[in-house]
Order: sequence, then C-alpha cells, then structure tokens
Amino acid sequence: MRFMEALTEERIVDFVHESLDQIRRFSRGEDVEILVLTGLVGVATKDSINRGTWGMRPATGLAIPDIPSRDNVRPKSVLWTKVPHRLISCHRADIDEAQVASVFGNLSEQHRDFHIALRRKAMTLRFGLLAWAVGSEEHTPINVQSTASWSLLPIAMTQPPWIDTATGPIGETTLTALDLTAVADVIEEVGEVAPKLDIALNRMIRVASERRDPADALIDAVIAWENMLGSKSETTFKVCASLAWLLEPEDEERRRQLFAMADKIYGLRSRLVHGSEDAETDSAIELARDALSLAVRAFRRISSDSSLAQMRSSARSKMILLGAHSADG
Repeated sequence: MRFMEALTEERIVDFVHESLDQIRRFSRGEDVEILVLTGLVGVATKDSINRGTWGMRPATGLAIPDIPSRDNVRPKSVLWTKVPHRLISCHRADIDEAQVASVFGNLSEQHRDFHIALRRKAMTLRFGLLAWAVGSEEHTPINVQSTASWSLLPIAMTQPPWIDTATGPIGETTLTALDLTAVADVIEEVGEVAPKLDIALNRMIRVASERRDPADALIDAVIAWENMLGSKSETTFKVCASLAWLLEPEDEERRRQLFAMADKIYGLRSRLVHGSEDAETDSAIELARDALSLAVRAFRRISSDSSLAQMRSSARSKMILLGAHSADG
C-alpha cells in the first residue's frame, strides 16, 4: 500500500508498478483493496498501530499535499481502513440516458452504503477512545472530530484533510503506544456495532465530547442505559436490576452495590430534571462520571455478545433478568 507514505525518489518505480497493477485489476472487474483514511482532530500520537484491516497512525508523512491552516483544524492522527473497491461500469460518452441513469443509480446506492460504513467505523473508534478515557486514572475527557474520508485511489487526486471548527479550538489528547493498544482492543472487542445500539453510542460520545455540564452528562448517560436495557414502559427498578445483573452476574455483593449506585443515579436524574438539586456539587459530578462508566461497561458487555446485541432493549432486559432468575434457581 504505497499510498500510505509520501512518495520518495527511491520508491517511485514501486509506486508506478503498484499503481498499474491496481488499474489492471480494476479493468478486469476485480475487487481491489484500497486504503481509506479519516483524519482525526483532538487526538494525537507519535506511534502507529496496525490491526490488519484497520489501524491508526500520525498524520505526518502521508502521500497527500499539505495546506496552511490553524493548528486546531488540521488532523494530528489518522484512522485507516482497507476497503474493497470495484469499477462499476465503463462506457463510451455517447451511451443513452437510460444506461447513464442505471449506472449512477447503482453508484449512488453503493456510495451511500460505503460512507455509512465509514461513519460507523469512526464512531466505533470514538467509543474505543471514550472507553480508554473512562478507564484512565484521570478520567480524561476526550473530544474527537473526524474529517471527511478519502480513498487513496491510484488514478485520483487526493485532497488534504481539514475540519471547519466553528466552535473554536479543540482540546488535544496524546496517546502512547500502550494507549493505542488499549483503544484497539476495545474496538475489536466491540466489533461492528448493532444499529439497535446507535442511540446509546451517540449519547455516550456526546457525554465525552459535547456535554461538559454534569447534569447533561448524567441525563445522557442514563438515556444510554435505557436504550440498552429499557423501553418507555420499563420501571427504574427493572433497568437498574438489568444493569446490575449484566455487569455483575457472579458476585452478589458487588451486584447489590452496583444496583444501589444505579438507583442513586436515577434519583439524582429525577431531581436534576425537576430543578431540585444543584448539578455542580461534588456528589453530582462524581455520579455523572459513574453513570458514564456504567454505560460504557454495559455497551462493551452487550456488544461482545452477538445474541444480546441484536435484541430490542426490552427483550434484552427480559433475557438478562430471566437468566438471573434461572441462575438463582
């Protein structure tokens, strides 16, 4: 994959050979693995990690032009994935309109699916970064924005990545090689996120990146719980019990403690919503962090179990509690 690194004089022959090979394979209708990159603003690293089909690396020395801009809008790191590309159609310029419409209709559908898959991969990365941050001693908040993705095709001009950050500068977190490994392990544990968990995923990422107020953070985290383990008709008790059994199925004492914490968080949410408690107290701030931590743990546990991940939230809660009842015998 010669497009990952900037071209040098020593590598120009290999560059030409690989480019021609890819073009020939496209012309034969074969799938060709192409690197697709997404710039990341808000997270930097001097190290790289390669998990075969995807990885992260610094946004330096890439085979793309640079542009002068403010530091806060240029990516410091890059998420890359290997994505199969295929030449859909090749026609003379004088084909009729029906053929043109057919080709572009097919292209539009595949283009949409392609970018949805890329966005979901970027969201999974952001969750991996969130899980790492929640697990760190400092409970570091991490705000990551991603650029548009670009494919390193051999016959296409690659534009430099950038982000228009109208909200102002973005804080930056620097990851070590060990941090990258921890993030990558979470991503591979979670795998492909089930669409039924999208609301929970989006709410947790909002807590970590957009929401700084403890009240908003706690409310969003509890909404994530409910997306995973509840429905409109679920009681607080049922959601808290499902959460406790999901995360502590073996240890009764720890399960009781977790249930009590979840119930306490629910009580605080109710008081915050009704304006009867100050969100800036040390207790509220700590419970907001606990709410997010529980949401992250639950998301990881559910996502790593394909049968749970594909269920509706109410069915998932029922399955967990029925399993708990069977275990109690």
